[in-house]
Amino acid sequence: MFGADDVNELADGCTLLGSGGGGDPYIFQLVLQELLTTRGAVRVIGVDQVAPDAQVVNVGFVGAPIVLTEKLFCEDEVALALHGMRQRLGRRIDAVMAAEMAGANGLSAFIAASLLGVPVVDADGMGRAFPRSDQISYAILGRSASPTLVSNEHGDVVCLETRDNSRMEHLVRALSIAAGSKCFSVDYPLFGRDVPTYAIVGTVSLAKRLGHAIQHARRSHRQPLAALQAALHESGAAVVRQLGEGKVTSCWNETRDGFGFGTVTLEAAPTGEPMTLRYQNEFLVACQGDRVLATTPDIISCMDTETLAIITSDAVRYGQRVKVLAIQAPPLLRTPAALRVVGPRAFGFDLDYVPIGATA
Repeated sequence: MFGADDVNELADGCTLLGSGGGGDPYIFQLVLQELLTTRGAVRVIGVDQVAPDAQVVNVGFVGAPIVLTEKLFCEDEVALALHGMRQRLGRRIDAVMAAEMAGANGLSAFIAASLLGVPVVDADGMGRAFPRSDQISYAILGRSASPTLVSNEHGDVVCLETRDNSRMEHLVRALSIAAGSKCFSVDYPLFGRDVPTYAIVGTVSLAKRLGHAIQHARRSHRQPLAALQAALHESGAAVVRQLGEGKVTSCWNETRDGFGFGTVTLEAAPTGEPMTLRYQNEFLVACQGDRVLATTPDIISCMDTETLAIITSDAVRYGQRVKVLAIQAPPLLRTPAALRVVGPRAFGFDLDYVPIGATA
């Protein structure tokens, strides 16, 4: 069971897996803690515990991450989309999964589960965060996002059905922009028997372990790298590396077409050589001079050097002293089919993906 006392650890782990995106979870932490306190704990179930004919849906907010901190949270926009999907499918929803177990969206799955009174499946569609709804394991493996239900805080509910997932992303993004760059989406309906094949498994447990490792390092005033590696080791052979550390010397960002774009530069110790991070909602590329240190789909995150707080891309500010960490992406995201969708070239970078585990 997942209760109010578990929220802070999950939030830290989700923010790390967010690669700078997925939204700042602070407001979602407060909402979720209140829901779990008043309504009781939410059950987390493994993929082997989902009945074969159970109806599982994918949930998450769509829009620019900074907007999630600027606009008040509205429970109705979550409940309306879930109710609309239930009506469209003509049956009850038995469980929910996060589109991305990352940032605020990782917590939004638990908010949806609490409001609906159903479990959260220990899996998601990305194993991190990506800016587009079609950059998800279900789409990469050929599943359709239709039907998709979209709602907003104004009470609008839209049902969309399209012939391809990129078209669905385009239409949902347009609705998000029209609603102020934030809406809630319920999509990619799956039966329980499909979840092990199409989802990235064990990500709720992973986020919780990573959050526990961060909080333990924070309380004991220790460097977090070894604890994070131990937490990752429980999920397989994932690698975590510190790419650099230093002071932020410049940051630029803008919200455009429903996404947050930007560049962060820091003066990396001990040489002072600039390190540059570029993002579209999520950090996508880390470079130092002509050297590429890490790229998507590996998870690039910024951590405050003193507090070990994970800093989202839109919250990086001049003068902050940060560690830049990279975690190797789940195996599914490193396949040739996935790299065509989530690799650096998919975002317009003239770069090939080199796993951080293969570099010195």
